[in-house]
Amino acid sequence: MRREPDAPALAGCPLLLDERSTPPLRDVIGLLLGSAREACFAVQRIRLAGIDLGASELAGVRRCRVLLGRLDADVLADAQAAAHAGGLRRNLEALAAFLASGRVEVRAAGREAWVPDFSVFLGVPAGLAPGGSVAVVGGHYFLRPFPVGGPSLTCVLPDAGAARAAARRFEELWAVGYDVLPVVREAVGRALGEVAAPPGQGVPDGPAG
Repeated sequence: MRREPDAPALAGCPLLLDERSTPPLRDVIGLLLGSAREACFAVQRIRLAGIDLGASELAGVRRCRVLLGRLDADVLADAQAAAHAGGLRRNLEALAAFLASGRVEVRAAGREAWVPDFSVFLGVPAGLAPGGSVAVVGGHYFLRPFPVGGPSLTCVLPDAGAARAAARRFEELWAVGYDVLPVVREAVGRALGEVAAPPGQGVPDGPAG
């Protein structure tokens, strides 16, 4: 069963997290996403099956933009594999509903690149960030333990100036990206459809691209 996150103690102060932190990064991102009016993510790679978000974390955000550094066969195959695992399948079902909500936009960056990954949350309550916005810089992940041999550091900055600076760079990257939401939606829907279909009867192949 998915657990809704406890409220991390941001209190307007920077927070440095690693893969051992309590609360974990997954809970901090969930809280910020559930509290924000708008969210922007710039991540080089993504695991579709690892996006573990509860209904309350997805219900409030009006616009969520995700910029991917890479959208390759491995990312799409991850959805296919996850659909056959119970807990991960539930993650995909929640993700499919969110992708179909009209509040999500997904682009791939093409030749653009950035280091490290970052995200910006706008319209956050003053109790979390006095300036109403938060920047998160560093590793972005949901699953623990994070599959890296050493530490993965992430800094949470409840600072309006930092958020504005990150948002400006995000807009530059977003402007030259291209829409891949239909591809992601199709991959997730196809993976779920394969599991729902009778044994030996998968979803028919579409036209070759």
